[in-house]
Amino acid sequence: AVINVKDPANPRLVTTLRTAGSAQTLETLDAKMFGDKAILASGRYGLFFDFSLSGSGPVDLYDVSDCDKPKHLSTTQMPLGVHNLTLSADLTKLWSTLPTQALDISNPRAPRYLGNVDDALRALGVTQLEVAHEAEVSEDGKRLYLGGQVPGDEGSFIVDIEGWPARPLRVVADFTGPGHSINQATIDGRPYLLRSDESVVPPTGTPCLPT
Repeated sequence: AVINVKDPANPRLVTTLRTAGSAQTLETLDAKMFGDKAILASGRYGLFFDFSLSGSGPVDLYDVSDCDKPKHLSTTQMPLGVHNLTLSADLTKLWSTLPTQALDISNPRAPRYLGNVDDALRALGVTQLEVAHEAEVSEDGKRLYLGGQVPGDEGSFIVDIEGWPARPLRVVADFTGPGHSINQATIDGRPYLLRSDESVVPPTGTPCLPT
């Protein structure tokens, strides 16, 4: 649903997007602006509709430079399921998780599939069952921050993605601990990564561990 909240006391429904990737969207969306471009990415939620994570999932791209008139640009069928979506700051890449896949969206009307990051990382020796529930990309597009949350198998990674897939990936750092959500923040001029678990995993409800 696209809702105009210019007047927050009187929100107004503009339209409901019903293309293939937008009709069954839950966590699977992101929107960013870069220069005069504004892109909305929405995908069919893979985990809810495909518990095996083996089925493909459609992802829509919309031009939302005029938010009251979203323009459908393309629908791409990802080879495997879609969960969280993350647009790069310059709107040239789209990252999907469960598994971690990437699209080149330099031309949003004709996205190009780049590959499966999970497979590339496992070839480097990464053994986590879930490499990433969520992905975050550095502002310059050279680093991918990943966090997985399978209980007892949690891990987070900082991955050098410059030039990938023509250039191999490189794991810059890895550390244990929950990483359901992973975000960047600048605090007192220093860059940080913020990680949290999902409160239902484990069922005791500990989204941010004391450590």
